Amino acid sequence: MPRYAALYRDFFQTIGRPLTEKDGLNLEIRSANELAVPDAIADFFEVAGRADDFTLAYNRLLQPAEWINDGEMCAILEENQGVMLWGYRLEEGPLENPTVYQALAEDHEWQSLELPWSEFLLLMMCFQDVFGDEVMPFHDTALLTKELAQKIEETWTRVGQMDDWHAFIRPNCILCHLDWEGEPRLFIGAQNETLIEAVGVELDVELEGEMPW
Repeated sequence: MPRYAALYRDFFQTIGRPLTEKDGLNLEIRSANELAVPDAIADFFEVAGRADDFTLAYNRLLQPAEWINDGEMCAILEENQGVMLWGYRLEEGPLENPTVYQALAEDHEWQSLELPWSEFLLLMMCFQDVFGDEVMPFHDTALLTKELAQKIEETWTRVGQMDDWHAFIRPNCILCHLDWEGEPRLFIGAQNETLIEAVGVELDVELEGEMPW
């Protein structure tokens, strides 16, 4: 199995949503639309390109026929309201794991996120859980302190970081923390309510019982 495919399968297996054959694209996309497709992106589509409960839950992973090629960049992910695009530089297509770029859909002025696609895709799956519907079945939230952030860092498996947004996983759980409306906050998604309660006890934090929107 290609190295990135194994990484993605391990992620979904850990959070309690094992990938099956029907979750992948059963076609060769490494030269989709006559473009060179980096391994980190191709592997994701081949194992999880149709895992719509995650890939379409909030922001939208575009299918190969929908990819947006402006001659410089190829966009493969679209923000939920169509405002933002994420893509890779075409000249980096032969690379295994190129840098993620983002731009407003209206102007295509691309800026580097200084993140590799393999990390970004898994970060986005965690983001989909926080803000999307019908991803992990149970959710809760709490305010975050510096001490709590350090404890999470020491006891959870880090997925990655983008700006002030940090993502972690452990069996059957996703945990993200970020600044929300001016205050640091953690968000937990889990496969059952007992796990949510256990995380609250472990972290010694008062869970609020509902999301803040």
